[in-house]
Amino acid sequence: MAKLPPPDPRFLKTLPVLQDAVQLYQQGRTEEAQGQFLQVLKKAPDQPDALYFLGRIKLDQGKPADAIKLLTKAVRGNPRFAEAHFFSGSALNMLGRPLEALAAYNRAIAIRSHDVNALNHLGNTLRRLNRPQEALAAYDKALAVAMDFAEAHNNRGVVLAELKRFPEAIVSYEHAIASKQDFAEAYSNRGAALLILSRPDEALADFDRALALDPNYAEAINNRGSALQDLNRHREAQTWHQRALALNPNNAIAHLNLSTAHLCLGDYAEGWREYEWRWETPDLAPIRRDRRRPRWQGDQSLAGKTILLHAEQGYGDTIQFARYVSKVADRDARILLEVPHSLRSLFAGLPGVATLIPRGDKLPAFDVHAPLLSLPLAFRTDAATIPADVPYMGAPPDRVAKWKGRLAERSGRKIGLAWSGRSYPRNRSIPFATLEPLLSLPDTVFVSLQQEAPQEDLARIANRPNLLHFGGEIEDFADTAGIIASLDLVISVDTAVAHLAGAMAKPLWVLLLYGADFRWLLDRDDSPWYPTARLFRQRRIGDWSDVVARVRAALDESLCMPGT
Repeated sequence: MAKLPPPDPRFLKTLPVLQDAVQLYQQGRTEEAQGQFLQVLKKAPDQPDALYFLGRIKLDQGKPADAIKLLTKAVRGNPRFAEAHFFSGSALNMLGRPLEALAAYNRAIAIRSHDVNALNHLGNTLRRLNRPQEALAAYDKALAVAMDFAEAHNNRGVVLAELKRFPEAIVSYEHAIASKQDFAEAYSNRGAALLILSRPDEALADFDRALALDPNYAEAINNRGSALQDLNRHREAQTWHQRALALNPNNAIAHLNLSTAHLCLGDYAEGWREYEWRWETPDLAPIRRDRRRPRWQGDQSLAGKTILLHAEQGYGDTIQFARYVSKVADRDARILLEVPHSLRSLFAGLPGVATLIPRGDKLPAFDVHAPLLSLPLAFRTDAATIPADVPYMGAPPDRVAKWKGRLAERSGRKIGLAWSGRSYPRNRSIPFATLEPLLSLPDTVFVSLQQEAPQEDLARIANRPNLLHFGGEIEDFADTAGIIASLDLVISVDTAVAHLAGAMAKPLWVLLLYGADFRWLLDRDDSPWYPTARLFRQRRIGDWSDVVARVRAALDESLCMPGT
């Protein structure tokens, strides 16, 4: 065995001062400690411990660039200094250098494989680098060493929630709370997951627990407002969103939530104005176009100008707010319209559009632009001035012909069904089995408008001879419109199919959550956006059976009416 080199005599001389400095640091007497560490470095400039603690002090002062210089020198003097590698990772993360931070944490773990803090921070950095499976593995390694490591349980839950594995995320948050009962963040995170799973009462209780521990916890305050919105308590919700904004006036998510509370209540003037904050949220900020050309906000003349109107969110949003294209055309503008590929054929015949551009294609020159969902603000839309001249959208003639013949082969009344949305969680979706009371309606053929049906529904669909399901034969929304053109009625959950049927002026029955989206307003069974729509709302959270029973009763009643 090789002999260790003798200790540096300079380090031995500084040891008493170093020990005093460490004690001062541990007592929180940072300025005195810093002076002592500097004294050590005057006599021994490479002393790793003094460099390390000065690096820690710089981190505490919010000076990561200074910290990394000191910590780098510390590990140069002692390559197996695990703590210095660990805090180098923290400094590098603060500097926005996550790949280098990852390497630093891995060096710390290579020295001390059971360092749960390093494993936890490794997981956080992997999450930041969008490597969720590796992040989960890092948290699992930490928890294998320390089963009661609350922070690792909580962080694991955050990654699971980002993967939309919300029930599993809740289990992780519960472990975090069991390990640390005053863990406000874990309560708030569990509440957020419960909210997404349409359990707002339970979520509200969790946000209250978080706020009892930390009354100024802005995220919990804002999320409490969201839970109240899901409970249709929008006036109360506004108070909580405003409280979050009092803590941070630039909280874009709180502004956006406040906007939807206003819009649900029909307060359009304030609602549309606040809705512009969506462009500061993480989801939409990356696709914001304001930096390329000026945004049209309704006051400027468009005569002789080219305006780019562009889709921004879901298919249903694009279809709903395409009604404003004709109003822009009335301003003597030349309109470029950018939409997702799936809407290209459907929108090809939209009046007033000079050039239709599939999203991702090169854009021609334009003078100004406007996102479609900013047009209600530009036109100062209120409840009395919603542009509701329907139909403003139709099926392409070739798609009408494609489907008309196939549907004509079946006699009886034809009703379209859409029961499942694409997004998770499917809280706007209805389990297919719940719809089965409708399917026994006599002299009626039901037509699935689902391009994709959940796997668990396919077997049930196959056993229903009075339900036509075309599945993959529906290539895009132009096909969906072609089918709708031959139907007598469309029954749909809140999905793009509902907006398409409403835009085509087809008789439409929409099945809505208890806390429905802002566009359906509150406590009404009609829609100012779609004059041919009838709304069936949940009376209790999560109860679709009652909704389906009322729809079935309405169908039975319509069969008895003359002329039906």
